Amino acid sequence: MRHIAKTVAVSVETWERMRKLLDSGEARTFDELIRRLMDQSLRLPESMFGVDRKRGIRLTKKEHEEITKDVGQLRMRTLRTNP
Repeated sequence: MRHIAKTVAVSVETWERMRKLLDSGEARTFDELIRRLMDQSLRLPESMFGVDRKRGIRLTKKEHEEITKDVGQLRMRTLRTNP
């Protein structure tokens, strides 16, 4: 992977938190750490079935399958546009 030097302004608190994550072994470089954090933020749960149960929303099995299929397609589009 090709690297170029870039400057990114962050607060002291953010820098310290990133440094702690790096020191803990979460990643070997800041590039790897930032990539991992971005990947985590893009993850969608495999299934959201029952998430609105407290709101009284009831889904049929077919509705749930359609939503799950749509989430899968969205995930694939996201991965293709954010390699």
